[in-house]
Amino acid sequence: MVFHYTQYLHLAMAFHDNPQRVLFIGLGGGSTPRRFHRDYPTLRIDVAELDPEVVSVAKRYFMFQESERMRAQAVDGRIFLQKTPHRYDVIVLDAYYADAIPFHLSTREFFQELKAKLTPTGILVSNIIGSVRGNDSKLFRSILKTLQTEFPQTYVFPVDEVSNIIVIATQEKERLGKQEVL
Repeated sequence: MVFHYTQYLHLAMAFHDNPQRVLFIGLGGGSTPRRFHRDYPTLRIDVAELDPEVVSVAKRYFMFQESERMRAQAVDGRIFLQKTPHRYDVIVLDAYYADAIPFHLSTREFFQELKAKLTPTGILVSNIIGSVRGNDSKLFRSILKTLQTEFPQTYVFPVDEVSNIIVIATQEKERLGKQEVL
């Protein structure tokens, strides 16, 4: 795993006992879906990636391969959510960039659509670029506040002081303690 934050995405497994189906919104080089495919052999993995060229490059240069358990579609993540018949135990949202954010993937309505595609114990794992404090934290705080309108529990894991922040949002009424997460 080249980027440190991708290791944090595995925190999903601390919040869900036995996930069967995972959706990645955003592919990049495909290293994280590929790693999940390898590390969790019972998972069925769907990937929605807006740019067909990103899918092509991931396959050509980064060893991303589809299989019976892992499929990638070149489609906007929100459209994918609206059309898929599946419900997911984990949805990984990794479509935000440092200098731009797809607005339609950060609204309350989007998080409602996303939540509707989760199983009753399903969770969201989101990679947000920004800062948890200071002037550069506006975007992060805004997305977190929006997430908290739809999910009873949110957990924040800063990977670096300024850069990637992993947020896990659950539908659980009770908050997990630190020992339960570790």
